[in-house]
Amino acid sequence: MSKIIQLLAFIVISVSFNTKAQQFDATLYFLDGSKRTGKADMVSNEETKLAFIENGSKKRRRLK
Repeated sequence: MSKIIQLLAFIVISVSFNTKAQQFDATLYFLDGSKRTGKADMVSNEETKLAFIENGSKKRRRLK
C-alpha cells in the first residue's frame, strides 16, 4: 500500500513541476519596430507581466 502512495505522490509532484516549467516559442513585437524571439510562459489573466527568455540567453525577464 505504501508503494502505491509513494508512486502517486511522485507522479503528482512530477506533473506539477512539468506544468510550472512549460515554455512556448514566442516572437514579441515592440512599438519601436524591434522584435525578439525566445521562450515565454503561458499568460494568466491576472498577470500583467510575461516571463520571457530570449534566444541565446539564460536570464529570465519579466516584461510588461
